[in-house]
Amino acid sequence: MDAKAILCYSWLESFNNSSQRYLLKYGFESVATHKHFWANLDYLCSGCNVKPCTCTAEEMIYYIK
Repeated sequence: MDAKAILCYSWLESFNNSSQRYLLKYGFESVATHKHFWANLDYLCSGCNVKPCTCTAEEMIYYIK
């Protein structure tokens, strides 16, 4: 498929910011921060416990060598 990179979003409000720390450990880099990223989804967030979700996403990228 000749992919050059993997792009994903981590949840900054995860316990002890574990999702971003995990991705950084494996070589991902931060690209951008998106406040209220999941606000348009119809679900009750387990992190902020409100609807719509007010949590923040960190856009992360890993460049494939």
